[in-house]
Amino acid sequence: MTSLRPLLLLARVLLAAGLFSPQGDCQRAQTGSVRAAEGDEGPDLTWESWWAREKGPLLDLRASLFPAPPTSADLPAGYVALHSSERRARVLPALLEALRDRVPSVRRNAAIALGKTQEAEAFAPLLQVAKSDPDRDARHGALLGLGLLAAPGALSLIKEIVENPKEATAARLYGAAALGFCGGGSASLRSALSEGAGRTATREVRIAAAYALGTSGDPSAAPFLVGALSGREEDDALVRAAMLVALGRLGDASALPIVEAMLEAADPPVRAAACGAFASLRPSGDPGSAARLTKVAEEDSERFARARALLALGALGGDEARATLRRALGGESPLDTNFLVPYAALALALGGSREDEPAILAAWRREHEIRVRGGIALALGLLGGPAGGPALLAEVERVGNPDTFKAAAVAVGLLQTSAAAAPLDAILDRERKPDVVRAAAVGRGLLGDAGVLDSLEDRLRKENSAAMVGALAAALGDLGDARSLDALLETCKRTGLADFARAEVISALGKLADRSPHPSMSRFSRGTLASVTSPTLEELLAIE
Repeated sequence: MTSLRPLLLLARVLLAAGLFSPQGDCQRAQTGSVRAAEGDEGPDLTWESWWAREKGPLLDLRASLFPAPPTSADLPAGYVALHSSERRARVLPALLEALRDRVPSVRRNAAIALGKTQEAEAFAPLLQVAKSDPDRDARHGALLGLGLLAAPGALSLIKEIVENPKEATAARLYGAAALGFCGGGSASLRSALSEGAGRTATREVRIAAAYALGTSGDPSAAPFLVGALSGREEDDALVRAAMLVALGRLGDASALPIVEAMLEAADPPVRAAACGAFASLRPSGDPGSAARLTKVAEEDSERFARARALLALGALGGDEARATLRRALGGESPLDTNFLVPYAALALALGGSREDEPAILAAWRREHEIRVRGGIALALGLLGGPAGGPALLAEVERVGNPDTFKAAAVAVGLLQTSAAAAPLDAILDRERKPDVVRAAAVGRGLLGDAGVLDSLEDRLRKENSAAMVGALAAALGDLGDARSLDALLETCKRTGLADFARAEVISALGKLADRSPHPSMSRFSRGTLASVTSPTLEELLAIE
């Protein structure tokens, strides 16, 4: 197993945002569905929703297990990358066959997976599905596949969909995301944003267009967004927040005045989004910037904004930022202290200083609420300190609350806690809850025992429960080892397998064959707001 330090650096960069090249092999990340519960104070941004969005770039499983192609034909011990010849000879035909499947969800997953392969042969079949498939979801998957493929020949179709106010909201939203992946079509995205509130483009389309402009890397996007924010051409708070997220990603220093002004905006989502953008545009460790974010973190009336400010402080770094985070972690912040603890822990972990481990461990021992403990467990795993594994081992052994267990299982894998191997094996032998099995399999796989893959693949072949087949396939996709290819391809062809399980296996093949070490959605979803609760947008962000 390789050092996790690059993983931590990657996570910090992702939270700082705006530092990825928009062209070529996309740095992409797995995300999950964002669900925010509305309360008296507005959106309840729990650590679960943040983790669901950001877990892919944080784990970056394949990059941490196998960071570079081998230099010789003799592969080193450990995890094995999929060779390009295997992708073309075995995975591509399987995905093209799945694109013709009778089941729409299989076709949809195959379309997205084909985009990840970056194989030119996928272009014509994807274009055909995007134009004429009878199922809406399959057409949307093909739009995303074309965007991930970054094929110039697809631009005219995608731009036509985005620019057409008579198209369905979902089609325009997926088209906007695809344009962001392509790195082209920013004029179409600006056009959709300029349609404004109350006119032809829905809020969801305008939000998607804003995120996609940030993804596009087009330098002309920043002046457009600054002008729209400065002139208050857009009066919807969530759309304005998405514009700020995009400015943070684009990294144009000329946007700093408007971003800083938005730290004191009237709308909480705008203030929250401004925190992340502000941190990405300021020098690392800058004391003055830390003071501005600390004011939001400790004095803002909305806990959603305070949580975002804490994450921004973690991205900014420096002694002043760490001091604020330590206060929030220790329960010294004046408002919603328990709510803020997991954000403070995660932000400190992303800073990468082992000196913060004792404070995070103290919070783990002190806090008992499930939401809080799960966030702290993840923080300990990401920090990589020597004491985190023993502290989390008891949680893994007792399999208490499933959500806390899932966080702890992944964390002990990241921490290389060898003593966790036996309890994780026992859980995999007896457990029947698919989400628990998936987390246990990922944690066990991260421990690096080569025999584990054989065991997981053998179980996948023998498993009769469709839900368990889906969970095991998803875990093998997460781990991204080429030696899983045979088992996944065999499972694809298994007769009598439930449709949803076959769709999950196809998705796992896509993760295995992805040319980027990061799964598919980071450039679109990084920095998205949990207060965006459109079912269509949630569906988009859930794609792996």
